Amino acid sequence: MYVQEMYAVSNRTGMNNQLRHRRGTSLGFGSGIRTVALILLIAGAIVSISSSTTISEQLTVSVDSVDGMPGDLLPVRILLDNSLPIASIKVPLRFNPGALFPDSVTFAGSTVNPDHQYLATFSSDSNLVRILVLPTLTKPMPVINDPGGLLATIWFSVSPFAVDGFSELDTAWVLDSISSSDGYMYYYPEELQASDAHGTQLYPDFRPGGILIRTRSR
Repeated sequence: MYVQEMYAVSNRTGMNNQLRHRRGTSLGFGSGIRTVALILLIAGAIVSISSSTTISEQLTVSVDSVDGMPGDLLPVRILLDNSLPIASIKVPLRFNPGALFPDSVTFAGSTVNPDHQYLATFSSDSNLVRILVLPTLTKPMPVINDPGGLLATIWFSVSPFAVDGFSELDTAWVLDSISSSDGYMYYYPEELQASDAHGTQLYPDFRPGGILIRTRSR
């Protein structure tokens, strides 16, 4: 089998410098409600296979940094460095909507197991790109083995009106909610997290990256 190339559709608080979770704005409702509902279901699936929680020094998610000019379409790699098998991972990334627009997400060449379920979504109202990898309910459970490698590639279009500067791609922490007809409000976290093959929930180390925009070539 081979890893298919998928395209996304458009529309804990920070503990230390090694584990960067930033509070963000609400994901909102409106046109993104179907996306939010999908993420809720996926987040529930991750929680259901997690029996305990730990901060992991054995798993790092990092974002590449690249140079570009206004009008460019640029690939930014999202990389894993893991010393233990990973069964699932969710990576939310915040981008600068004044300079960047996420065009698509591809998994070509990814280290994800062919038996994983994987997708990416965009939320334009909260400036988030989400990458999600979940295991299928099979034995043995599919995992991403060490040493990791490429998780996915996000293709960003640089605004033709962008100015010189570095547009950082950092992870995000968001607490959002979805109302229900039974009168209750249901909350779920939007945060960087993963789980190992034993169902332990992991909070990976994170290294941000981004796009250095130059309006003139050197």
